[in-house]
Amino acid sequence: PGDFVAGSPSPSFSSSLPPSFPSPSTAPGDFVAGSPSFPSSDALLASVARFFAERLQRLHSMGVADVILDPGFGFGKTLEENYLLMCRLPDLVHTFDGYPLMVGVSRKSMVWRLLGTAPEEALTGTTVLHTLSLQAGAHLLRVHDVRAAVETIHVWQAASQSSFNRQKVPSTCSLPSA
Repeated sequence: PGDFVAGSPSPSFSSSLPPSFPSPSTAPGDFVAGSPSFPSSDALLASVARFFAERLQRLHSMGVADVILDPGFGFGKTLEENYLLMCRLPDLVHTFDGYPLMVGVSRKSMVWRLLGTAPEEALTGTTVLHTLSLQAGAHLLRVHDVRAAVETIHVWQAASQSSFNRQKVPSTCSLPSA
């Protein structure tokens, strides 16, 4: 569900997740092949959050000093699940407050397949997802195109400090109909 870059868990992390993370009704492997692995964005988010919580507990018990969380865009997720996870990124940031969150969407298939292009031609889509990740609270971006990412960060920082950027994150996440 996600990746880890090892380091230090914040002070006491409880293995129980907040009520806003409902348990999936079935395990991801119980779904029919070819169908999405998760029946809802809540189930997807719960899976990633549980993965993080379990690993953080283990790392904490080992005395690890620094941890960077990576929700694992593109790994074992459908195109729709990747975009649902992006939409719910603020929930992960909030739940795991105190842990840096790294997002790696640069040239991922979730960008170029949606746009019907090649990975090396996916800079515009990658830039949009980088901006959304920063807006959601991501602390680190894994990138291929460093200059474009740095420019995105500079523009985002300027825009996020303006009084115009006071919009609320949508409470529901879904893909637009094709």
